[in-house]
Amino acid sequence: MRRLLAIALLFAASHADASRFRAPVIRTPVSRVPIVVSAPKLDLVAASELTLPQIALIENHSLGGIETATEFLEQEPVKEGGYLLGINGDGRHNEFAEATGLTPFLETYVELFGRPHPVRTPEFLDYITRSGEETVFLVPPKALTHEDANVTKEELEWFFENPERMKSVRFVFGAYDLPEVKRSFPVSPDEHRVAQQRRHNAQRGSVSPFVNSDPEELLSEFESEIQHAPMVRERASRGMTYFQTEAGTYIIRRILRGYFLEFFPEGEFERREAFISKRNNPKLFSRANGLSY
Repeated sequence: MRRLLAIALLFAASHADASRFRAPVIRTPVSRVPIVVSAPKLDLVAASELTLPQIALIENHSLGGIETATEFLEQEPVKEGGYLLGINGDGRHNEFAEATGLTPFLETYVELFGRPHPVRTPEFLDYITRSGEETVFLVPPKALTHEDANVTKEELEWFFENPERMKSVRFVFGAYDLPEVKRSFPVSPDEHRVAQQRRHNAQRGSVSPFVNSDPEELLSEFESEIQHAPMVRERASRGMTYFQTEAGTYIIRRILRGYFLEFFPEGEFERREAFISKRNNPKLFSRANGLSY
């Protein structure tokens, strides 16, 4: 009964002025301890303009039910990597990624499909919800009804059509209303992000033998060989700079955590690769910045 009352009030808030609901409301999520749904939480849910059936699907099937951005940032939600979905929102998406260590959707797209476009929502969501890693969805205001709603709308609609795939997904409301993103917990180790990237490459079918290289050694080769490159190309949508010399093909790709370096020797199948961490190796990261255009 409590659960039905709570969801009914959430539904009412999503279709009316949420400021009317000032008394705390008790909800009892399935298999969870009863918690208080406060008026501010109702306001955030109302701003999303999701319907009662959609709210019920999130409550019943997702990893955390209805969560606010403030609650989310006060927890240590991800220990071994994970993914972040939701609109960019004037950089808010990347701010959350930086604070939590979650991989933003654009990086995942590039690694899975080689490019961010065309958008392949069903294939993309099928992969990340089968990956075993936690996914966080930053639900924006007017999530399905905004005139510019596009990819985020497609993703939400996919989840509502496939609620069984919500079990590793956390739906976070109010991320775009925060004045700033602050979190005291550390992000997951960079090793998790490197392993994630290799899984993405394998999913794309680009598995080839590789050798881990010392980042400073490989970066020094980049710096030397770029002087002999007849042409240096850039793919801004992929964060990639690449060039070719007699030695082979060199690629440097920027992500939030740092840089991936790859070298494909001429006449060989074995590639060398290294990762430069922005957090753990700032001096080397700064040098890599000088190579990317």
